[in-house]
Amino acid sequence: MFDIDITNIIDDTYDKKCSVFRPTAVDTQGLTDYENKLIYENISCSINLRGGTSGSVTDDFHTIDNTHILYTNPKYEVYAGDVVVCDGKTYIAGDGVRYELSHHQIPLTYKGVA
Repeated sequence: MFDIDITNIIDDTYDKKCSVFRPTAVDTQGLTDYENKLIYENISCSINLRGGTSGSVTDDFHTIDNTHILYTNPKYEVYAGDVVVCDGKTYIAGDGVRYELSHHQIPLTYKGVA
């Protein structure tokens, strides 16, 4: 019988690196504020577009609203509300599904201006 760690094999297929930040409460002169604390840096991942692109047009700009899926190693704890930065784009994480033996699958939302 072979003892194979499938997560390492899948990690080798990921084509991107991302960083994960978590909004963290900080006390600023008696007031609670939030800043994004770095949780993971340069983790291997893959991001795929899911469900297409939507957006709207106004006189001043075009908005973009995309839903993506982030795939990464299940050892990384990515929570809903975390900020994921990959290829210069900033995404907000949703509730993911962890497949302990293979990967973690997390929905991401990207909102931008074209």
